[in-house]
Amino acid sequence: MLGSIKKILESVISKGVYDLIKYLLFILLAGITALATHFLAFNINFLMPYAIVISITVAAGVGFIGLLVYKKYNPIYNIYTKTDFNYIFLRKEYFYEYIDKHQIIYQKHIKLKVICENIDRYYDKYNWTGDDKPKIINSANKDHTIVLTTIRDSFQQFEVHFGRNYKKGEIIDLFLTFQLEDSENKANSAISSTIVEPTKYLKLKVKISKDYRDGAANTEIFPIIDSRIALEKSEINFDNNGVIEWEITNPTMLLVYSLRWNKLKP
Repeated sequence: MLGSIKKILESVISKGVYDLIKYLLFILLAGITALATHFLAFNINFLMPYAIVISITVAAGVGFIGLLVYKKYNPIYNIYTKTDFNYIFLRKEYFYEYIDKHQIIYQKHIKLKVICENIDRYYDKYNWTGDDKPKIINSANKDHTIVLTTIRDSFQQFEVHFGRNYKKGEIIDLFLTFQLEDSENKANSAISSTIVEPTKYLKLKVKISKDYRDGAANTEIFPIIDSRIALEKSEINFDNNGVIEWEITNPTMLLVYSLRWNKLKP
């Protein structure tokens, strides 16, 4: 725990020093520009009365242009400026239910608001670590078609084709169901959601009998680029029906929200 805090503090301090140096360089550049402009204006007779105003204006302009150039070529800013969102998530609800020790139903209820001109499909992925692959993936809407595409970084990518175009401002409700089998009891005991589009509300829900689990569960939040250090971690207990619900309003972009529990050892 202390090691994690130390690494986070080192990261914060390093970023603070970097930002300080960055802004000092902008101030230095603007200052040099102001002095040079003032010198030139002071030595040109008809510009002498306006030397101070010209110097301040030119210095501010150079500083502003420098900031624009920095944002354009800085990779941190480019994460956002090059992202083109087709929709925002009004709701993301994931429900993972053990029917028995080896049979699992995984459901996703997703409510989207279209923010591009039109859209005809939804992109998603899953990483199932149990037996083979999900037996069935279906949508509650019979007009929807689910198409498996490529596998990337152990994630199976898939698309939900709506069968029609949705216009900007329209709302789309998705209810996806995965039938999973884990006969060898090797699947990871966790569900998670990575926030890569603007999201208003997230719920992770698990239902599992006390006969198949050991103790409480843990909620974790960690950066998408480094899962070794959890930014936040807490314990959460199952209720009398074996259910845990974790609700998050306005989850932060580029973070992973994970709900993890322990399986009962054989």
